[in-house]
Amino acid sequence: MKRFLLVLLPLVLLAAGMVSPVQAQTSSHRYVVFLAGLCPWTNSDHYCHGQIDAGVRARATFRTLIAAMRSAHLDYTPLYYSYDSTRSDYTVKQTHRSVGASAAGLSAEIRAVQSTDPEASFVLVGHSLGGVVAARWASMHRTAPAASVITFDSPLRGIRGGSVLGRVFGGDVWKSLQPGSASIRSIVTQPTAWWLTDGHLHTVANTADVLVPPSEALLGDEHTVADTACPRDLLFMRSCHGAVLSDATLNAWVVAHWIAPDLNPTPSPTPMPTPPASPAA
Repeated sequence: MKRFLLVLLPLVLLAAGMVSPVQAQTSSHRYVVFLAGLCPWTNSDHYCHGQIDAGVRARATFRTLIAAMRSAHLDYTPLYYSYDSTRSDYTVKQTHRSVGASAAGLSAEIRAVQSTDPEASFVLVGHSLGGVVAARWASMHRTAPAASVITFDSPLRGIRGGSVLGRVFGGDVWKSLQPGSASIRSIVTQPTAWWLTDGHLHTVANTADVLVPPSEALLGDEHTVADTACPRDLLFMRSCHGAVLSDATLNAWVVAHWIAPDLNPTPSPTPMPTPPASPAA
């Protein structure tokens, strides 16, 4: 009887919504890698101080997307990128490394998964700097198995001089985000056919984003939205950088068409229509 109750309890909790399907053990070979962005300075947000737990920060960053995947009953294993590939946490300073160094760390994390699951396929989801790191890794591994990259507000084309973001970034990460840097050239010079055959690049940009405008963020399969409901986050200014992350309509669309099109009964046409934007929280 005791053994029966031990087996039954997890099922009851799952049915009641107390255990997330994402956290439960899955049989899927699909891995979704979440890459949070830069910590510009200590206490720049709630998580950017001390030793930053990669999983906690990533789940907070992508909570709307994760909820959309849960609603779609997506079977996958979550991975949380750490800017310190030897640990599950990292510091503010480690997010300021060059894009190339961060991509090398991501490569080590992915190789560790491949060593235990040769059939693994990956969807890399990045916000801001996290998206650039993901795209840089993909450009370095053109033979990577079924790798797709989805970026939100990521300066894949580089940060042009004079932008507001240029005053926030500094050091190695700032240098490697310049349009002429090796990392940015590696991303933007990939032939279009590569993104459509060996991997897929999907980018979301927000016309209201004053830090990373669409001209810097769009590449591959492009989607532009206008999420203007943003809190003041840079002194007295509303940057709207990250507003797309809380756009429930957009995130549900991304799941259905970019992360798990196999679960979508009506495949979208090519090019895919831009989903309507809903106000960000």
